[in-house]
Amino acid sequence: MKLPRPFIQLPLLFDAGVLAAEIDALGEGVWRDHPQKFPGNSMLPLLAVGGDRANESFAGAMAPTPELLRCHYLVQVMASFGATLGRTRLMRLAG
Repeated sequence: MKLPRPFIQLPLLFDAGVLAAEIDALGEGVWRDHPQKFPGNSMLPLLAVGGDRANESFAGAMAPTPELLRCHYLVQVMASFGATLGRTRLMRLAG
């Protein structure tokens, strides 16, 4: 497949091994089914209304979930974007 435009590479560098280790340390129990139950998809809420990982709303004051608070390097990575973040989650997609 040929893309109509070239990829744009952002000037961001992160230690993928550190990120993976932080996420792995959380265990399997923190991952949730995708809200639409897409087969092979799971998610890990990071920012949610009031920090409530079960709250799927886009409206309200966003706060870190308990899982994000355990991931100090991931917090640094997200802060490095220099942007205001809304509801945020990691997505895991089956191969």
